[in-house]
Amino acid sequence: MAAYRTFASPEPQNWLKQWRAVFITRKAILPSVKTKSSHLHTDILQKASNEQTCSLDHGRISDNKPIPCRYHEKLRNEIIAIHKRTKPSWRNASTDKWLDSFDVAKLFMQSAGYEDKSSFDEIDFNGLAAFIYNCGKFTSTVEKLSDEVGVNVWHVVWESRWTVPCAVLLEDIPSPSVFEDNAVDTVVVLKKSLISGSSTA
Repeated sequence: MAAYRTFASPEPQNWLKQWRAVFITRKAILPSVKTKSSHLHTDILQKASNEQTCSLDHGRISDNKPIPCRYHEKLRNEIIAIHKRTKPSWRNASTDKWLDSFDVAKLFMQSAGYEDKSSFDEIDFNGLAAFIYNCGKFTSTVEKLSDEVGVNVWHVVWESRWTVPCAVLLEDIPSPSVFEDNAVDTVVVLKKSLISGSSTA
């Protein structure tokens, strides 16, 4: 009973709404992000296709420090060229893991919180959004839609005029808010854009 009273108040309900919106958004875009990551990895490996493949760990990597391996140096340079914002998160994946598409994708995520992750299924919405935002292989339309999703999800937590119990929030809400409607609509368009971009990559 005490737990019910806790979640019946407006602030906990807002956080549950936000969690629900983020969860749905992440689930919607995850398959397309996985596909795009695979295409990205293929493109990066192609840049070093004339070098002997290497699976060694060359230690700490930076943007400018020479790597004693032409294969990994070419991969590093291509990753830097594709990365659109801050420098890649090199500590998220050592060079011996760059033969895996997911580990290369982690280089485009935040530098904290993803180093020990082993698959996209362990990545939260923030990590997926960072990958989309930092990877130059996505179109400006996809980046814009990704930003709009974030805005709509943020608004869900502030639109607090409902008084529905926790159990309902975790199920399908019969009368969604305008911001939830916008979030869902934008996610649908974003997902289609991701799929379209992946098919033409």
